[in-house]
Amino acid sequence: MSCIGIISALSSEGRCLTGQAVPVKKPVQINENAIVIVCGLGEENARTAAQMLIEKNVSALVSWGTAGALTENVHAGDLILADSVITKEGDSYPFDTEWNKRVANKLCNTSLKIRNGTIAHADQVLATTENKSRLQSATRAIATDMESISIARCAHEANLSCLTIRAIVDEVSQVIPEAIINNTDTFGRPALLPLLISLMRKPDIIPALIHLAKGMKAATKTLKTVARNQAVFSGPV
Repeated sequence: MSCIGIISALSSEGRCLTGQAVPVKKPVQINENAIVIVCGLGEENARTAAQMLIEKNVSALVSWGTAGALTENVHAGDLILADSVITKEGDSYPFDTEWNKRVANKLCNTSLKIRNGTIAHADQVLATTENKSRLQSATRAIATDMESISIARCAHEANLSCLTIRAIVDEVSQVIPEAIINNTDTFGRPALLPLLISLMRKPDIIPALIHLAKGMKAATKTLKTVARNQAVFSGPV
C-alpha cells in the first residue's frame, strides 16, 4: 500500500501529527500510511518537499498546517477543508472532492467547525488587515497560506490527488507585529532573546502577541483533533 505524503511548513504543525518533534527538511515515515516532511515557510520550500515525496512514490499529497482568515466569519481554531487554492493572478487548482468529504465525515462527531471554500496563496505572511483585504478582494477566498499552491501544482503535474487541511490562527481583523515575524525562523521557531528585546522596546505589541498565541493554541488543538481521529491517513479512494 502506498503512503500519502504530508507537507507541513512549521515544526509545531508537524508535531501535531506525531506528538513529537519531526526533523526538518527530511521525509519521515510516521505510520504505515503516511510520510511527513517539515519544509519551512513559503512556496519554494513546499515545492522542494513535494518533489521529494513524489520521488518516494507517494500516492497523494496533503498540505497540512495553519492558515490566516480572510473573512470575518472564519475564526481561530476553525478547520479549513478547501475546495481549491488560488493565486491573486487567478491561477487555481482543485482539491480532491471525495477525499474532502471522507475527512469531513471522519470528523463529524467532533466539535470542530469545518469551513469549505477557496484558500488563497500569499507570498508572505499577511501581517495587516489591509493586506488581507486586498487578497480577499482579488480571490474571494476564505483563508490564506503560503504553501498549498506549490503542493497542489506539483500534485497536478504528477497526476496525484491532493488535499489541504488548515487550521486558522489569525483572524481577518488581527495585526501581526513585525517584531514577531522578524524574530521567528522559517520553521516557526522564535529567537527568544531578540524577541524579548523587541517586546521590552515596544511593550504595546504584547497584547497582539498574546492574541496570536491564543490563536495558535486553538489551531494546534484543531490539528491534533484531526490527527487523533485518523481523518487524513486513509488517503484518497
